[in-house]
Amino acid sequence: MATNVSADELSRIESKLTAMRIELQGQIATEEDEVQQFSGDQADEFVSQHEGDLGTDTFLQERALSTRKALESELTAVEQALAHIADGSYGQCERCGQPISLERLQARPHAIRCIDCERQMT
Repeated sequence: MATNVSADELSRIESKLTAMRIELQGQIATEEDEVQQFSGDQADEFVSQHEGDLGTDTFLQERALSTRKALESELTAVEQALAHIADGSYGQCERCGQPISLERLQARPHAIRCIDCERQMT
């Protein structure tokens, strides 16, 4: 199935996806550092901290873990989009097989479904 993305636009989208991948990898590394800080540096401190402090620390650690998981999920989507560009299947809805609109791909270059199928999924 043909896509409605020109070669020039595809090149721009690929550059955008590559930049997104680099940014996400950096954000994941930052979140991993934060998780490691809580699990390493503060593990010995938990014994002497006030219960309120423990709650805050636990919340911050869980938030860092959740954020990292969301970033990893987005990175996977970006990497899949780059793979679809490489194999020539980029811009096709994985559900209905129709082309994803250029406007949607410009706004969310790692989209895997057209807007109609995405609406049906939610």
